[in-house]
Amino acid sequence: GTPPLRASISATVYVNLQDLNDNDPTFLNLPFVAEVLEGLPIGTSFFRVQAVDPDKDENGHVTLALQMGMPRLDFYLNSSTGVLTSMVVLDREQIELYYLRIIAHDAGEFPRTSTSTLTVSGDF
Repeated sequence: GTPPLRASISATVYVNLQDLNDNDPTFLNLPFVAEVLEGLPIGTSFFRVQAVDPDKDENGHVTLALQMGMPRLDFYLNSSTGVLTSMVVLDREQIELYYLRIIAHDAGEFPRTSTSTLTVSGDF
């Protein structure tokens, strides 16, 4: 218009960014190879799987699991600490090597996962 009118105002705006669940869990101590002795007593903890997720809050909370199927019943994996425990006396003449599939998933609304293989070998 004539004459031109100009006005300005300032305001402070606070923006709170929410974390997106945009990162997969990452395994830390790769490659996973656990060497154990034959005759290891039942209930002995012998390896710790470690995984992290840089997302915040629940999006970054990682839970671990062994994939279903044999011989996973020979081992117990603590889902929060990652500590692997023998559930049988390991015998080399029966099974020389174990290949255990480890799954890490976060607690996001749409969980993200990663997988890795743990090889259990040694003089058992």
